[in-house]
Amino acid sequence: MTTPAQNPTYSSVTSQNTRPDNPCRYDRQVEVQVKFSTPVQRYEIYEELRKLQFNFQSKLLAIIQLPGLRATFHARNREAAIELKEKLTLSPKVKEVSRFGENELKIIMSRVPPQFKDSDIRQTIEEYAEVIWRNVINDQYEIQTGTRHIFVKRHNMAHIPRYLHGRSRRPN
Repeated sequence: MTTPAQNPTYSSVTSQNTRPDNPCRYDRQVEVQVKFSTPVQRYEIYEELRKLQFNFQSKLLAIIQLPGLRATFHARNREAAIELKEKLTLSPKVKEVSRFGENELKIIMSRVPPQFKDSDIRQTIEEYAEVIWRNVINDQYEIQTGTRHIFVKRHNMAHIPRYLHGRSRRPN
């Protein structure tokens, strides 16, 4: 029997900001993100894929329903992900669809003191792009590492500078 230390999961590895001895070779290009127009049940997703003539049994690995109207599809390969994206754009139930990395950019901020509030960082980044998700990275003891990950939408995005400097606030 293996212990968690011998066989770390992807989430435990990323939360500790380390890599296991045998890293997972995962290609994010096989992900397709979808936002539906209305809430849908899992069986409704399968029915919609059948209507779109997408062979989900042979081309999909997983469908992960997220809170709200979102879901992430994991295809078996990039070609299947591209085909799925093209077919889902034809669905009247789908409001938005994108493959991972097409419309999004991951910003990694390092050496960020814990005193910098997420709201201030978000406000600074939103001068350049729309923030869709952010994450503070903690180590194995739940202490901040000074690294933050921020995902932004790329479309119509202004140039994001390589370095952003915190704005100091002076007391009134």
